[in-house]
Amino acid sequence: MSRQNLFPSGTPEYCPPEYYVDHKYHGKPTTVWSLGMLLFLLVCGDFPEPKDTESIDYGVWFKPDLSNECCHLIRSLLNESPSQRIDLGEILSHEWLKV
Repeated sequence: MSRQNLFPSGTPEYCPPEYYVDHKYHGKPTTVWSLGMLLFLLVCGDFPEPKDTESIDYGVWFKPDLSNECCHLIRSLLNESPSQRIDLGEILSHEWLKV
């Protein structure tokens, strides 16, 4: 199978885990995942390592230089299970985004 058939258009790092399992994904949970990857990249300077994604899935991931609210939002966005990710509509009301 060619790379073109394996990945949707875009950067593979932004593809949610369910795409690699089922080769399918749903728009809203995928958008949440992609936002989580972008936030992680912006605040941490790189994409998550496997140890990061494992800690995120267990709900214990944190970075000492980041606020608890930021770490919680990242964990909420990057949960491996699409049904456990924060809802797209709830992101703007997350504590980390409140002024």
